[in-house]
Amino acid sequence: MEQMTTTKPAADAPLPYVLVDQQRLDLTVHHTGQLQLSFPSSVWDSELFLVIDLYSAANPVHPAGHVGWWKWPLEIKADVTAEVSKGPDGFAVTFNGVVPLEFWKNPDFSGLDEAVIALHVVLRPVISEAVRFDDILHVYNSPAALEASRVRRQELDNPREAAPSVPWYVWPRQSMVHLVSTNVFERDAVGNFTLTMHRLLRANGIACQLYAGNFDPTLRESISHTCELLTGPSEDDLLIVNFSIFDPWLPRLVDLPCKKILYFHNITPPRFLQVYDAEYANHCADGIAQLKHLGRFDALMANSTSSGRVLQEVASKAQTKKSPREPHFMPSHGPFEEASRLLEKAILALDAQARTTLEVTTNPPIIGAKAWDEIPAEPVNLPAQSTLLLYVGRIAPHKRIEDLFELFDRYRTLNPDAALLVVGGARFEGYGGFLRYLIDNEYAELKDQIHFYESVSDGQLKTLYQRCSAFITMSEHEGFCVPVVEAMAFQKPVFAYADDAVLETLGRSGRVFYAKDFEAIAADVDAVLSNPWIQRLMIEGQCQRLLEVIAQADGRALWRVLEKVMYGARVV
Repeated sequence: MEQMTTTKPAADAPLPYVLVDQQRLDLTVHHTGQLQLSFPSSVWDSELFLVIDLYSAANPVHPAGHVGWWKWPLEIKADVTAEVSKGPDGFAVTFNGVVPLEFWKNPDFSGLDEAVIALHVVLRPVISEAVRFDDILHVYNSPAALEASRVRRQELDNPREAAPSVPWYVWPRQSMVHLVSTNVFERDAVGNFTLTMHRLLRANGIACQLYAGNFDPTLRESISHTCELLTGPSEDDLLIVNFSIFDPWLPRLVDLPCKKILYFHNITPPRFLQVYDAEYANHCADGIAQLKHLGRFDALMANSTSSGRVLQEVASKAQTKKSPREPHFMPSHGPFEEASRLLEKAILALDAQARTTLEVTTNPPIIGAKAWDEIPAEPVNLPAQSTLLLYVGRIAPHKRIEDLFELFDRYRTLNPDAALLVVGGARFEGYGGFLRYLIDNEYAELKDQIHFYESVSDGQLKTLYQRCSAFITMSEHEGFCVPVVEAMAFQKPVFAYADDAVLETLGRSGRVFYAKDFEAIAADVDAVLSNPWIQRLMIEGQCQRLLEVIAQADGRALWRVLEKVMYGARVV
């Protein structure tokens, strides 16, 4: 979708939002559909205007996939009825039955032949016009697409597969679980865990609703926008927040009357990101600052012991602080090292009880072993080389993809018949440009042996794991490393930089390196892949560790924390 400038309000300021009364618009039979848009007082307290954008859901780019936009000034404090209609010349939008004075329709793209149109509801300030709120729902032109959406929601809300565990207590019938995450998308680590937690609860007959600020609109209704949560929970309900980045809704969520659990996925240190994406680095810094809300939760969970230590260090540093004017952090050396000062403020804000009694329960961000046997392998274009070194994960600065290039360059001198496969989506354009520069210049001779796979299905990922010779990661920051677990499941030798969370995931199996001596690592990879007995022993150790991870990820840790929060039972 169109790249838009965003703006962040002052910390803890009331957020403007729009409540939409429909989950989708069905234009497969009728040619018009209506939305009732309602607004909280925070909208009327600000000078904002409303925009509805229409895009191709399959090709959400500007201008090629852009149908048009319609602007409505919010001058009258009242709900707004928006009507979307389609005719021979394309789509049109009216507000309260009136054609807006300001609108634009793409003369080169009507969208009439598209199966699904994305309807983007946006609030912008009159002065800056930066995005203050956005939400997306789908407009369906195709009965087949509409039915496919219904089937996907049905599968999500009514899981058929057996859950890996069951609670040993009766869940209170009147209590509903509200699961919230900043983003919920499949094939994203946090999103996948949120979805598997939802399946565990639903499979055990526990009422559960998903919420996110960003999610696939195909699943709308099964997933609701976070703003819909603000008036929903009762005192008997439970809120579980999956926290991994700054969440603008968090100050409102901690004020809800229900019981609350925070599951911490860790936050990428801003220093890794500041050069490539200043705004995202600031989001990470602001996420760190939001740790001041720890004391508002009834229980804390983390995806690994190392992530749990981050939360415990927040408490211990608060306990040993000298004074608000004498921070005990290292001096700041750049504009984005402000994260340290923000974290100091967060620590000072924790109440005394939270500092002294902070308890964090660890549970891997996996619930149940992924049923790879039930996923058919799908074809994927693979290079002809006999040795394939595989990386799976985000293409992000802290993952150190450039170090993979350096290692592969050294390894190729030992084994010319090799290729490097890099699987993952690129979030940071600046970092992507840096990697392209390296391939075009520093490693131009390896250009035909380094292959990127940005978007793959589970079936294609299965093929990549099956066909690779080894899994390698140079990542210098993880909360937990799910691809390492996947590589162990496919019985592939794992080589990894000794980040704390990766060490914990591997549990003294695989092969880790504490220094990035690329010649030594390349020689070790070659020695392992050239000696079947070394591979066999490594894989045996990994298989044993995999069984331990699966045992830890059966959901029982979550059941124990839920028992503690709902009934006051002691976590053992």
